[in-house]
Order: sequence, then structure tokens, then C-alpha cells
Amino acid sequence: MLSAQGFDLWADGYDQSVGLSDEENTYPFAGYKDVLGRIYREVMVRGGGDVLDIGFGTGVLTQRLYQSGCRIWGQDFSPRMVEVTQRKLPGAQLYCGNFADGLAPELRRQRYDAILASYSLHHLTDAEKAAFVGILMDQLKPGGVLMIGDVAFENRAALEACREEAGEEWDEEEIYFVADEWRALMPGRVRFEQISHCAGVITMEKEPLDLAAMQRMQQALQARHFARWGGLSPAKAREKLLWMMIEAGEMADVIKKQGDEAILHDESARRHFIEEACDTLMYLNDIMLCYGVTPEEIETVYHEKHQRNLGRWQERNETDV
Repeated sequence: MLSAQGFDLWADGYDQSVGLSDEENTYPFAGYKDVLGRIYREVMVRGGGDVLDIGFGTGVLTQRLYQSGCRIWGQDFSPRMVEVTQRKLPGAQLYCGNFADGLAPELRRQRYDAILASYSLHHLTDAEKAAFVGILMDQLKPGGVLMIGDVAFENRAALEACREEAGEEWDEEEIYFVADEWRALMPGRVRFEQISHCAGVITMEKEPLDLAAMQRMQQALQARHFARWGGLSPAKAREKLLWMMIEAGEMADVIKKQGDEAILHDESARRHFIEEACDTLMYLNDIMLCYGVTPEEIETVYHEKHQRNLGRWQERNETDV
């Protein structure tokens, strides 16, 4: 596996090395141009916007998106790669950092319409990949997309077949994506398109944060900590209600101590207030789940209640007249 220094030394000849493997349809870069083209088209169909490129290398894909009007952020762990690409994209916000350590702090302050990782995450272990993908998904705007183009396979058998075919060329230090294993890890969120015998594109979308999504998130959280928390049931509802009231009290405490102006204009106070509001919503969703109340039931009753409220004050006003 190349170190950051190794990638620095490879930077000037990187595109030529990749292109040769792609043209010869050999591991590891067979299908490379098609992978980048597939990612480019998906981003542009979605309207471009704010794009984060993880491991942008010499900026082949990044430059094309930049020229098409996308606002570009990026992180690469090779200072030389950052230098090469920054010259091509003077308006891009590019940072150097090891993916195993997460995102550069400057990149965490932004939310993105699309996050891309092309031929970069195979340098992480499976555990590091899972943790980093979780971080990246959190940085997406609602409806945003994470696209990973890399050496990737539908299943473990396909990977082993490619390993056998590649022989001594196979890089034992790189750890590749297996789509069906990622589907098991993130049910319902992973799409995979095989581009060549050794390359593919994994796509994960960030679903809008509606009631159904909130309940799914709480169910996943409760399942993970079932041994400690005991799950959700009617017997747990009163406990959850008490916790929700405590969190609502925390919201009131922020208002009292920080004041309205701070919540409106101070970033730290505003985030504190929103965090307490989110805690309150999480417990409210737990209570609904304790009694098996579905998002559809809430939607129906909410709309009915809203219509009654619209008419209620109108009736009073007409009576007063």
C-alpha cells in the first residue's frame, strides 16, 4: 500500500499509469474512465451544486465537475496531489489529511449535495471504511448522494475470481468493496453497478428526514443497544415521556440562559438549542414506537387537527363580529 510519500512520488505519472491499465482492460484500473464518467453524469443530472471529492488525486474527475460549474471541496492525503490539483482548480477548497483520521475540520463545516470517492477508500480497512462512510453520510444534505467508484465486486466469489486471474499483480494490502456485504451493513440504502470485471460504483442516498426516517433511525438505535436499554414497549413509554420532558426543559434552559438573540445569531448557542430539540424529538418518536403509532397515523391525525385549527379561530372571529 502506498504511503502519502509514495503517492507524492507517483503524482506526476499517475494518470499515465492508470490509463495504461484501463486501456488494456486489466486489474486494477479496467473500467476506470467509465467509472468516472458514470459518477460525473449522476452528479450533473442531480444539478451539481456543492461537491466533496475524497481522494481526488490529480483531479481528473474533480476538474471536469469544476468546469461544469460545481462548487468543489476535496481532501487527499498526498500533499503533492493537493498541490497538483489546486493549480488546476484555483477556486476549489482542497485540504490534505489522512482518511483514517476522518474529515479535515474545515470540511466538516459544510454540507454537500454529492460526496465522491474514486479509487481512494480501498486503502482503509473494512472497519475504517464503515466508520468513514458514516461520517460522510452525515455530511450530506437531505437527498444528497455518496458515490464510491473503485475496485469493487457484487459478491465475495467475484472478488476471489478476479484475485485468481490477477495472480501476482493482486495487491494484498488493498481492501476492496463487496456490494452484498455493504447491503447487509446498510439495508435498503446501497445500489451497485458493475462497470468492468474489477470495477463498480456504489451509490448511497441520504433520505429526507421525515417521520418515517426518524422512526427507522430510532428503531436502529434501539436494536443496537437492546441489551442495555431493553427495547421499546408500552411499559417503556412513561420512562421515555419523562426523558422527553427533561429534554424539553433543556431547550427552555438554553432560551433562559442564552437568550433569543443568541439562538438567532450565535452559532454555538443555536446549535445547542437545536441539539436539545433533536433529543426531544428522538424521545417523542420512541414514545410513538412504544405504542406502535405509525407515521401514516400521525400524518392523518395531524392534517385533521390542522384543518380543525384553521376553522376554529375563523368561527370565533365570525361569532365576535
